[in-house]
Parts: sequence; structure tokens; C-alpha cells
Amino acid sequence: MQPLKDVVGNDTYRINNKYDETYPPLPMEEVMQRSEIVIGQEVDYDILVNNCEHFVTLLRYGEGVSEQRGRFLTKSTLGSFAFFLPIVAPIQLQH
Repeated sequence: MQPLKDVVGNDTYRINNKYDETYPPLPMEEVMQRSEIVIGQEVDYDILVNNCEHFVTLLRYGEGVSEQRGRFLTKSTLGSFAFFLPIVAPIQLQH
């Protein structure tokens, strides 16, 4: 565990606490304690229920939330529709 400035060096970075107005952040000491508990643990990654955004919001707010899930589902749904459209359209035209 290192301070962020030590990790990024001269690179630019932005801290995104976009859920602070929706979920009250936990005290920094509690966030640090929560993060120390998971050091060295291996967890299964799942974009829908356990992705990196779920992880950091669980640490910061005590609740795992993620917009990545919504974007993934939207893209998957649109992708599926685009995939099936060429197959369905010719079938409908043949009737």
C-alpha cells in the first residue's frame, strides 16, 4: 500500500468519487481497514456482480455499486439485437 502520488509519479490522474452525493463515504480509517482485510485474497471477477467498481465502492461506501454493469448489459443487449437482426430480417421478407 502506497500513497497515490507515489504510485502515479508525474503522470496525470483523477480521483472519481462520483457516488459521494448518493452514498455517504465511510471514514477513511474504516476504508483502510476494509482494504487491508482483502490483501492477498483471491476473488472471482464477474462484470455483473463483482467487478472492480463493485470492489472499490464496497470499500468506500459499504455498498458495491457499478455503472459498468449497466453499460455492459446495454452493449450486450444491443449487440445481441444487431447480431440477430440480419438473421430475422431475411426470414420475415420470405413470407
